[in-house]
Amino acid sequence: MENIFAKKDNYKAFQHIKSHLKLGRADGCPNPLVSVIMPVFKRPDTFALSLKSVIKQECDFPYEIVVVDNYDGEGESPNFEVVKQFATTNLLYYQNEKNLGMMGNWNRGIELARADYITFCHDDDLLLPCCIDRLMKIQKKVGNKLILSKWNSIDENGDVIPQF
Repeated sequence: MENIFAKKDNYKAFQHIKSHLKLGRADGCPNPLVSVIMPVFKRPDTFALSLKSVIKQECDFPYEIVVVDNYDGEGESPNFEVVKQFATTNLLYYQNEKNLGMMGNWNRGIELARADYITFCHDDDLLLPCCIDRLMKIQKKVGNKLILSKWNSIDENGDVIPQF
């Protein structure tokens, strides 16, 4: 049986697998303060709602949206179709050559993020319109600490799943 507490370097384990930038340009959002990392995998219906919630953030500072798609199938990813519909200058869409698994995809998002601060929005979560603005206001008060917030998950119909 595998020791689940054994130290594993997920960055090193997947460094040979490339993530290709398929949409967006880094100069579309120079010097972002926050990177919103969106690890996605085969859920275009919920992803469309999640992405829309990230695009509609109300803040007065630059932020980038880093979508990392774990799709490794034939042809174009259904998530890529979603991104093309909502493309904005601060959105970067990467597709992995191979599926990195959930943790590997999270780590790849961290590697690709350019901002000093990061937050995640998964493909079945929603951010409230003031989310990253509030997180940064809290950060200014408490300093460089880990700040976590409550989240809203959604189902394939866009209905909010209650959090307990």
